[in-house]
Amino acid sequence: MKLANFNLLEAIKDIVRTRGRGLKNAVARRYSTRWVVFDSDDWGGQRVPSRSVLEALIELGILTGDSPYDYDTLESAQDLSALLEVLGQIKGADGNAAVFSCYTNPANPDFATIRDNDFSAYAWEPLSATLARRGDGAAVKAAWRQGIDAGLLAPQYHGREHLQVRLWMEHLRDSPQVRRGFELGFYSVPQSGLPAAARGFRAANFFRDASELPELADIIRSGADCFAAEFGERAEIYCPANNIFHPSLYPAVAEAGCRAVIRHVRNAEPDGQGGLRRVWGHAGVAEAGLDWFGRNTLFEPAQGYGVDHALAGIDSAFAWGVPAVISTHRVNYVGGIDPAVRDRGLRDLKALLREITRRWPDASFVPSTRLLVRENV
Repeated sequence: MKLANFNLLEAIKDIVRTRGRGLKNAVARRYSTRWVVFDSDDWGGQRVPSRSVLEALIELGILTGDSPYDYDTLESAQDLSALLEVLGQIKGADGNAAVFSCYTNPANPDFATIRDNDFSAYAWEPLSATLARRGDGAAVKAAWRQGIDAGLLAPQYHGREHLQVRLWMEHLRDSPQVRRGFELGFYSVPQSGLPAAARGFRAANFFRDASELPELADIIRSGADCFAAEFGERAEIYCPANNIFHPSLYPAVAEAGCRAVIRHVRNAEPDGQGGLRRVWGHAGVAEAGLDWFGRNTLFEPAQGYGVDHALAGIDSAFAWGVPAVISTHRVNYVGGIDPAVRDRGLRDLKALLREITRRWPDASFVPSTRLLVRENV
């Protein structure tokens, strides 16, 4: 195996510096083409509904306003249009513009029905219903369609909701603080008595006992059907929320119609006793008939991982002869709570795209699906 500009000492330094991120895709297969993939999570999911809700949550001590994710909210047509404008300006070596693979939650909790059920049963609603209630559903749908048709947005599947349903419902019945968040349309209330991975209820596939697995499998399958109804076609790739997943659920991903799952060399897996274990490898992926790939760099301006950090990761990936698969979350590109967050994210994204084409004029921007085996035979 020959690597471009290979230097053993520098390679060892790179492994140490990046904790092996440059190898995450190398173990799957190698490419001769310089591809840049933007994998962007959390689209479609309602987090903090509005600025006024954030202020109320801070007043209640539920949030502090210090986390970048306190400013994450459901995308608007304005957010999407602004993102499309930036993506469409920069072209790769093949003449195609930059593209975001948007890993989307096509459903959200149905707060009204849950209340009507006296908190005894969970209910969910499709994204279109959440948007309709906000009043801009048609405009957001049109912006999504514009991006998809232009090849700038490529929606994929992030699970039905970004929510551990059973755990949230238990605490919703028992915790006054979780109930206060509910009354504001907010579910991700930190609970100190829970394992760190589950404190905000966002790790959708976390479980405490194996008896919960059939319910989680059903959520994966029903969410994929909802995704198809919302976007007009089935998702091909599934990305587990918070990178927490168990091999027993791989068959459900395949049954949902997906061809691949986002996994890394080292993953977080529920241990069936309320905790997590770190595991190496991908046992069960191939057996379920799935492909896999991982991400190998970050571009998260809201969290301080900006242009220079992303460029270093891209350089590492290309040195290892693998695509640069960049993790970047929706929070960087939405301004419904604070427009300055979106403006900063888009400014930095434009700078990153321009620098990529300057440093690597032979690089192309491709969606996640180009990484799948059958796309490259």
